[in-house]
Amino acid sequence: MKKRILSILLATLTLLTWLPFQKPADAASLRCMLRGDADGDGEITATDARLILRCSVGLESPGPKQRPFFTYENIDRVTAMDARYVLRLSVGLEDRPLHYPGNGRSVSAATCTEPEQIETTCRCCGAVYLTEGEAAKGHTPGNWEITEKATCIEEGRRERRCTVCEEVLAAEALPLTDHVYGDMQCDQGLNCEKAQNVYYICKVCGARKNEVKYASSHNFKWVTTIAPTCTTSGLREEICTVCGYKTGEAQSLPGGNGHILSAWEIVIAPTATNDGKRVRRCLRCEQIIEEEILPKLG
Repeated sequence: MKKRILSILLATLTLLTWLPFQKPADAASLRCMLRGDADGDGEITATDARLILRCSVGLESPGPKQRPFFTYENIDRVTAMDARYVLRLSVGLEDRPLHYPGNGRSVSAATCTEPEQIETTCRCCGAVYLTEGEAAKGHTPGNWEITEKATCIEEGRRERRCTVCEEVLAAEALPLTDHVYGDMQCDQGLNCEKAQNVYYICKVCGARKNEVKYASSHNFKWVTTIAPTCTTSGLREEICTVCGYKTGEAQSLPGGNGHILSAWEIVIAPTATNDGKRVRRCLRCEQIIEEEILPKLG
């Protein structure tokens, strides 16, 4: 009875062999050369299909290590579809099946642009191949950073990089800036009391801007002309900030209060062959007030 059932299944399988079979769309490097070799002779033949068909109806029972050689899609059980696939494979109507993966190990972690690469060994043919694990993570845009400052003669540049891999994700040109003019100047000397042709010079490119300065009143401010020190008084005068005219008014700035000594500070450490030195400075003006030689060691 079992032989009759098997004969009917084989006949049905032979008829189905010539029907189209859905092929997996995978790279050739992922295909196993031994999967389907149920009898272990190193070749895929109709004999293997017959053995797989017998297993599918319970007439044979492959062990756990043999099962990968018997199955095509569902590793957990052997079916007549596995036998059909192997029979078509034996006559060249199917591509080689995919590898049966064993334990894999990560050889490169996922990056912003590349997926994780996992090295796996096929449990059937022993081939070592790579598959993808964790998907590429994608870039993490950072803040805009100015890499070149714009001036009045050159455009600048700013970039936005990935905070993980530092790849430049976007870049923009920065427009020219305005000129950076210095103080007002006049070839005849500035005078607030009369109209003058004055000019300004750009501190960056040297461009000149001319204009007419009309007569106006002075703009006086007190300006320190001599800074006070620990030993001498200072001086401030009333000066026009536009033309520099002095009113003649002056005020003494208090000073001469003496130095405030710091603690001793070793500036040259003594050694076995050379003397050292220590000093005391003024806490206000940093001037060295006292110094001593430190004798050599030993």
